[in-house]
Amino acid sequence: KERIVEHVAKVGKRARERMEKEFMALPYVGVVDGLGLMLTVEVVTDKATRGRPNPKLSDRLQRMGVERGALLRVSSNRLGFSPPLTITPEESEKGLDILYSVLKSLKPEDLK
Repeated sequence: KERIVEHVAKVGKRARERMEKEFMALPYVGVVDGLGLMLTVEVVTDKATRGRPNPKLSDRLQRMGVERGALLRVSSNRLGFSPPLTITPEESEKGLDILYSVLKSLKPEDLK
């Protein structure tokens, strides 16, 4: 018998903890938000002002994700992490690795 609710709570908790610890340390991440396996990362030009990057960044983020093996859900200046509810913990970590690598590779000129 599958325990989807418990599974999502466990994998989602680990994903959110990792995002809050590792992703928030990146210079262009303003907020990690969401619940369970419906999480988002806000991309900002500056943490203090939480300024929005150039709207063209959305297309670039999508392309960077595909190049690394993931289809990213991008809406304005938010990157979504909402995998299938049956994702394994290992698959979740791989997805987070890709999302992290995309965000880590951002340069100031990418946001203008």
